[in-house]
Amino acid sequence: QITIIDLRFSRNSSSPTTTLNGAGFLDREAFLSESWGDGTATERLHRSSFRLHETLSKELGLKSFRYLPAFEVNIEQKRTNAGSTDAADADALPWIDGWERTPLPGRSAQVNPSELTNALLDSAVEKGAELIGGSVEELCTRPDEDGAVVTGVRLSSLRTFLRSEKEELEEQRVDAPPRIHIHACIRPVSPDSYPILGPLPNVRGVTVCTAGGPWGITWGPLMGLCAAKLVLNDDPPMNVRQFLPKRFDTMVYRTLMKQRGR
Repeated sequence: QITIIDLRFSRNSSSPTTTLNGAGFLDREAFLSESWGDGTATERLHRSSFRLHETLSKELGLKSFRYLPAFEVNIEQKRTNAGSTDAADADALPWIDGWERTPLPGRSAQVNPSELTNALLDSAVEKGAELIGGSVEELCTRPDEDGAVVTGVRLSSLRTFLRSEKEELEEQRVDAPPRIHIHACIRPVSPDSYPILGPLPNVRGVTVCTAGGPWGITWGPLMGLCAAKLVLNDDPPMNVRQFLPKRFDTMVYRTLMKQRGR
Protein backbone atom coordinates (compact mmCIF):
# COMPACT_ATOMS: atom_id res chain seq x y z
CA GLN A 1 0.00 0.00 0.00
CA ILE A 2 1.40 3.40 -1.04
CA THR A 3 0.22 6.53 0.78
CA ILE A 4 1.24 9.95 -0.61
CA ILE A 5 1.03 12.92 1.77
CA ASP A 6 0.96 16.39 0.24
CA LEU A 7 0.21 19.65 2.04
CA ARG A 8 -1.33 21.23 -1.07
CA PHE A 9 -3.72 18.44 -1.95
CA SER A 10 -7.49 18.61 -2.23
CA ARG A 11 -9.75 16.60 -4.48
CA ASN A 12 -12.68 18.19 -6.25
CA SER A 13 -15.55 15.77 -5.84
CA SER A 14 -16.86 16.71 -9.27
CA SER A 15 -13.57 15.96 -10.99
CA PRO A 16 -11.49 12.78 -11.07
CA THR A 17 -8.25 14.74 -11.44
CA THR A 18 -5.97 15.83 -8.65
CA THR A 19 -5.69 19.49 -7.72
CA LEU A 20 -2.83 20.94 -5.71
CA ASN A 21 -3.89 24.05 -3.80
CA GLY A 22 -1.40 26.85 -3.26
CA ALA A 23 0.77 25.65 -6.11
CA GLY A 24 0.90 28.98 -7.95
CA PHE A 25 4.67 29.05 -7.55
CA LEU A 26 4.76 25.93 -9.73
CA ASP A 27 2.98 27.63 -12.62
CA ARG A 28 6.23 28.74 -14.24
CA GLU A 29 8.22 26.61 -16.62
CA ALA A 30 11.23 24.81 -15.14
CA PHE A 31 14.49 24.65 -17.08
CA LEU A 32 15.83 21.16 -17.85
CA SER A 33 19.42 20.56 -18.91
CA GLU A 34 20.90 17.33 -20.22
CA SER A 35 24.60 18.22 -20.11
CA TRP A 36 25.20 20.84 -17.42
CA GLY A 37 26.43 18.18 -15.01
CA ASP A 38 28.97 16.67 -17.41
CA GLY A 39 32.25 15.88 -15.72
CA THR A 40 30.76 16.08 -12.21
CA ALA A 41 29.18 13.64 -9.76
CA THR A 42 25.73 14.66 -11.03
CA GLU A 43 26.35 13.88 -14.71
CA ARG A 44 24.22 10.71 -14.56
CA LEU A 45 21.46 12.62 -12.76
CA HIS A 46 21.30 15.20 -15.53
CA ARG A 47 21.51 12.90 -18.53
CA SER A 48 19.39 9.94 -17.39
CA SER A 49 16.75 12.14 -15.78
CA PHE A 50 16.50 14.28 -18.93
CA ARG A 51 15.69 11.12 -20.89
CA LEU A 52 13.11 10.17 -18.27
CA HIS A 53 11.50 13.60 -18.72
CA GLU A 54 11.19 12.88 -22.43
CA THR A 55 9.53 9.54 -21.70
CA LEU A 56 7.20 10.98 -19.05
CA SER A 57 6.13 13.83 -21.31
CA LYS A 58 4.86 11.28 -23.85
CA GLU A 59 3.38 8.79 -21.37
CA LEU A 60 1.59 11.48 -19.34
CA GLY A 61 0.65 13.66 -22.32
CA LEU A 62 2.36 16.78 -20.97
CA LYS A 63 1.59 19.81 -23.12
CA SER A 64 4.17 22.10 -21.53
CA PHE A 65 7.27 20.02 -22.34
CA ARG A 66 9.28 21.53 -25.18
CA TYR A 67 12.88 21.68 -26.33
CA LEU A 68 14.64 25.03 -26.46
CA PRO A 69 18.10 26.40 -27.27
CA ALA A 70 20.44 27.44 -24.45
CA PHE A 71 23.24 29.97 -24.78
CA GLU A 72 25.96 31.51 -22.66
CA VAL A 73 25.61 35.29 -23.08
CA ASN A 74 28.37 37.82 -22.47
CA ILE A 75 26.60 41.10 -21.71
CA GLU A 76 29.92 42.95 -21.64
CA GLN A 77 30.81 42.15 -25.23
CA LYS A 78 28.89 43.14 -28.34
CA ARG A 79 28.61 40.76 -31.27
CA THR A 80 30.67 41.64 -34.31
CA ASN A 81 27.85 40.37 -36.54
CA ALA A 82 24.93 41.95 -34.68
CA GLY A 83 21.78 41.86 -36.72
CA SER A 84 22.73 38.55 -38.28
CA THR A 85 20.57 37.37 -41.12
CA ASP A 86 20.41 33.86 -39.64
CA ALA A 87 16.62 33.51 -39.55
CA ALA A 88 16.56 30.68 -37.04
CA ASP A 89 18.90 32.55 -34.70
CA ALA A 90 16.94 35.78 -35.00
CA ASP A 91 13.62 34.06 -34.32
CA ALA A 92 14.98 32.21 -31.29
CA LEU A 93 16.82 35.09 -29.61
CA PRO A 94 15.51 38.52 -30.66
CA TRP A 95 15.74 39.82 -27.07
CA ILE A 96 19.53 39.35 -26.85
CA ASP A 97 20.43 40.26 -30.41
CA GLY A 98 23.66 42.21 -30.37
CA TRP A 99 25.31 40.47 -27.41
CA GLU A 100 28.07 37.90 -27.79
CA ARG A 101 26.67 34.43 -27.15
CA THR A 102 27.85 30.83 -27.37
CA PRO A 103 25.53 27.81 -27.76
CA LEU A 104 25.75 25.50 -24.75
CA PRO A 105 26.37 21.78 -25.38
CA GLY A 106 23.68 19.17 -24.94
CA ARG A 107 19.92 19.51 -25.12
CA SER A 108 17.71 21.77 -23.04
CA ALA A 109 13.98 21.83 -22.46
CA GLN A 110 11.19 23.27 -20.34
CA VAL A 111 8.29 21.70 -18.46
CA ASN A 112 5.62 23.13 -16.20
CA PRO A 113 6.19 21.67 -12.68
CA SER A 114 2.50 21.97 -11.79
CA GLU A 115 1.41 19.98 -14.83
CA LEU A 116 4.18 17.42 -14.26
CA THR A 117 3.50 16.82 -10.55
CA ASN A 118 -0.27 16.71 -10.98
CA ALA A 119 0.05 14.21 -13.81
CA LEU A 120 2.41 12.03 -11.75
CA LEU A 121 0.01 12.09 -8.79
CA ASP A 122 -2.96 11.23 -11.01
CA SER A 123 -1.04 8.31 -12.49
CA ALA A 124 -0.09 7.05 -9.02
CA VAL A 125 -3.67 7.27 -7.78
CA GLU A 126 -4.93 5.44 -10.87
CA LYS A 127 -2.51 2.64 -10.02
CA GLY A 128 -3.87 2.34 -6.47
CA ALA A 129 -1.95 4.86 -4.37
CA GLU A 130 -3.81 6.80 -1.66
CA LEU A 131 -3.39 10.59 -1.60
CA ILE A 132 -3.84 12.43 1.72
CA GLY A 133 -3.76 16.16 2.42
CA GLY A 134 -1.42 17.34 5.17
CA SER A 135 2.22 17.57 6.13
CA VAL A 136 4.31 15.18 8.19
CA GLU A 137 5.04 16.80 11.55
CA GLU A 138 6.73 13.91 13.31
CA LEU A 139 7.96 10.37 12.80
CA CYS A 140 6.67 7.74 15.23
CA THR A 141 9.48 5.36 16.19
CA ARG A 142 10.34 2.60 18.62
CA PRO A 143 13.78 1.39 19.79
CA ASP A 144 15.51 -1.11 17.53
CA GLU A 145 18.79 -2.99 17.62
CA ASP A 146 20.11 -0.66 14.92
CA GLY A 147 18.88 2.49 16.68
CA ALA A 148 15.20 3.02 15.87
CA VAL A 149 12.52 1.81 13.49
CA VAL A 150 9.71 3.97 12.11
CA THR A 151 6.21 2.79 13.03
CA GLY A 152 4.22 5.64 11.53
CA VAL A 153 3.96 9.37 10.90
CA ARG A 154 2.07 12.14 12.67
CA LEU A 155 0.34 14.55 10.30
CA SER A 156 -0.67 18.17 10.65
CA SER A 157 -4.22 17.20 9.67
CA LEU A 158 -5.04 15.77 13.15
CA ARG A 159 -4.09 12.24 12.20
CA THR A 160 -1.41 9.74 12.98
CA PHE A 161 -0.88 6.77 10.70
CA LEU A 162 0.81 3.86 12.44
CA ARG A 163 2.23 0.84 10.73
CA SER A 164 1.68 -2.25 12.90
CA GLU A 165 3.86 -5.35 12.91
CA LYS A 166 1.37 -6.94 10.50
CA GLU A 167 1.80 -4.03 8.10
CA GLU A 168 -1.79 -2.91 8.61
CA LEU A 169 -2.49 0.81 8.53
CA GLU A 170 -4.12 2.09 11.71
CA GLU A 171 -5.37 5.62 12.33
CA GLN A 172 -5.41 7.63 15.56
CA ARG A 173 -6.54 11.18 16.24
CA VAL A 174 -4.10 13.66 17.79
CA ASP A 175 -4.01 17.39 18.43
CA ALA A 176 -2.40 19.29 15.58
CA PRO A 177 0.43 21.70 16.45
CA PRO A 178 -0.06 25.38 15.49
CA ARG A 179 1.25 26.37 12.08
CA ILE A 180 3.68 29.23 12.44
CA HIS A 181 4.76 30.01 8.88
CA ILE A 182 4.58 28.54 5.39
CA HIS A 183 7.23 29.05 2.73
CA ALA A 184 6.93 28.35 -0.98
CA CYS A 185 9.57 27.57 -3.56
CA ILE A 186 12.52 27.34 -1.19
CA ARG A 187 15.29 25.32 -2.78
CA PRO A 188 16.64 22.68 -0.39
CA VAL A 189 20.42 22.52 -0.73
CA SER A 190 22.76 20.23 1.22
CA PRO A 191 26.03 21.45 2.81
CA ASP A 192 28.05 19.92 -0.04
CA SER A 193 25.53 20.92 -2.75
CA TYR A 194 24.85 17.29 -3.70
CA PRO A 195 21.40 15.69 -3.36
CA ILE A 196 20.54 13.60 -0.30
CA LEU A 197 19.26 10.24 -1.48
CA GLY A 198 19.02 6.98 0.44
CA PRO A 199 18.15 5.44 3.81
CA LEU A 200 18.73 7.36 7.01
CA PRO A 201 21.46 5.89 9.21
CA ASN A 202 20.30 4.45 12.53
CA VAL A 203 16.61 4.86 11.62
CA ARG A 204 15.13 1.87 9.82
CA GLY A 205 12.20 2.53 7.52
CA VAL A 206 13.08 6.01 6.23
CA THR A 207 14.40 6.77 2.74
CA VAL A 208 15.27 10.40 2.01
CA CYS A 209 15.04 12.01 -1.43
CA THR A 210 15.71 15.74 -1.28
CA ALA A 211 18.20 18.60 -1.77
CA GLY A 212 17.93 18.87 -5.54
CA GLY A 213 18.50 22.61 -5.20
CA PRO A 214 18.11 24.48 -8.51
CA TRP A 215 18.06 21.14 -10.37
CA GLY A 216 15.19 19.59 -8.41
CA ILE A 217 12.85 19.31 -11.40
CA THR A 218 15.60 18.15 -13.77
CA TRP A 219 16.82 15.45 -11.37
CA GLY A 220 13.39 14.60 -9.96
CA PRO A 221 12.44 11.62 -12.16
CA LEU A 222 15.70 9.73 -11.61
CA MET A 223 15.93 10.62 -7.91
CA GLY A 224 12.36 9.44 -7.41
CA LEU A 225 13.00 6.21 -9.30
CA CYS A 226 16.11 5.53 -7.20
CA ALA A 227 14.21 6.19 -3.98
CA ALA A 228 11.40 3.85 -5.03
CA LYS A 229 13.86 1.08 -5.82
CA LEU A 230 15.60 1.53 -2.46
CA VAL A 231 12.28 1.35 -0.60
CA LEU A 232 11.53 -1.92 -2.37
CA ASN A 233 15.05 -3.22 -1.61
CA ASP A 234 15.84 -3.30 -5.34
CA ASP A 235 18.99 -2.03 -7.00
CA PRO A 236 18.61 1.64 -8.06
CA PRO A 237 19.34 2.52 -11.70
CA MET A 238 22.46 4.45 -10.67
CA ASN A 239 25.08 4.33 -7.94
CA VAL A 240 23.84 6.57 -5.10
CA ARG A 241 26.78 6.01 -2.75
CA GLN A 242 28.01 9.58 -3.03
CA PHE A 243 24.54 10.92 -2.19
CA LEU A 244 23.71 8.77 0.87
CA PRO A 245 22.62 10.67 4.02
CA LYS A 246 25.21 8.81 6.08
CA ARG A 247 27.95 10.94 4.52
CA PHE A 248 26.99 13.60 7.09
CA ASP A 249 27.08 11.15 10.02
CA THR A 250 30.72 11.85 10.89
CA MET A 251 32.50 13.43 13.83
CA VAL A 252 33.90 16.18 11.60
CA TYR A 253 30.46 17.15 10.28
CA ARG A 254 28.81 17.02 13.72
CA THR A 255 31.57 19.24 15.13
CA LEU A 256 31.16 21.69 12.25
CA MET A 257 27.40 21.91 12.78
CA LYS A 258 27.91 22.40 16.52
CA GLN A 259 30.32 25.26 15.82
CA ARG A 260 27.68 26.84 13.58
CA GLY A 261 25.09 26.51 16.32
CA ARG A 262 22.98 23.92 14.51
